[in-house]
Amino acid sequence: MQAFYSIQRLGNEVSATSPIPIELADVYSRIFPFVKEDKEYFGLIDTNGTTLQAMYYCEEDLYWFEVPRPDLEGSYGCYLNFDQAADLIKTLENTFPQKGFEGFEFNSWK
Repeated sequence: MQAFYSIQRLGNEVSATSPIPIELADVYSRIFPFVKEDKEYFGLIDTNGTTLQAMYYCEEDLYWFEVPRPDLEGSYGCYLNFDQAADLIKTLENTFPQKGFEGFEFNSWK
């Protein structure tokens, strides 16, 4: 598993083009709790190369989670509140479904 993130207020950023190795347990304790400001984000790349990424929107107090699918010119995603996002992160496995998780819907980039 690899991760990238941008936690701007802490000056903490890892580019999606240079992700770092991370254990799933560390995502919940080392990254997710710090993504609290508008448009801060993190992403995870599973062992098959599938990406799950999330961005925080403070006005709505929601996280947008998505599995980008450039091959389909869109992504599967949904908005989650903090508790729903925490539950999803706690249940992640080493591979992500390419159509996202329960409740994710396809959104075209066109």
